[in-house]
Amino acid sequence: MKQFYIGLLIFIGFTSIAQQTDNFSLMSYNLLNYRNATSYCPFSQNNPLTKEGYLATIVQHVKPDILVCVEVGGSSATNGDLIL
Repeated sequence: MKQFYIGLLIFIGFTSIAQQTDNFSLMSYNLLNYRNATSYCPFSQNNPLTKEGYLATIVQHVKPDILVCVEVGGSSATNGDLIL
């Protein structure tokens, strides 16, 4: 029985040394009608170039591993490419 406990302690010691932790950062950002002009949110009040500049500044500061954008408007597939 004593050998069992010694073996168990050795096993726990080796498994705790072998464990690795990996951290990543996730950022969610609401772009609110990005590149989508509506009657209540026209380009004069919602300039996409201004939003892209602010987004670039924020992403450079936070440096997320994963960026999730919500409310990307418009039907064009290039909107996602413009964010990248």
